[in-house]
Amino acid sequence: MIGLLLVYELETRKKGYCLILKNKLNITNQVELARAEEKTSKQKAKQLFDSGDINKAEIGTFAGLAFIHAYLFEDIYDFAGRIREIKVRSPGQF
Repeated sequence: MIGLLLVYELETRKKGYCLILKNKLNITNQVELARAEEKTSKQKAKQLFDSGDINKAEIGTFAGLAFIHAYLFEDIYDFAGRIREIKVRSPGQF
């Protein structure tokens, strides 16, 4: 997935070794979710600059980074822009 590992609520469904992130689009396929993330985040990134909203981000701070993450992913994830509250790891890792 593109971007920042902030807060990820993992969907309880397990598809092989791939856990699907719980999302507002109710997508349960990792490839479809990746495509939706890419399409939406690219559109939102363009909007972020074209609208001038990028100027609202505090440069060089966590708050600025969280603002950008929320802006890019708010249409996909409830957790966009928040700090990760659970561990995210691959199966077999400790």
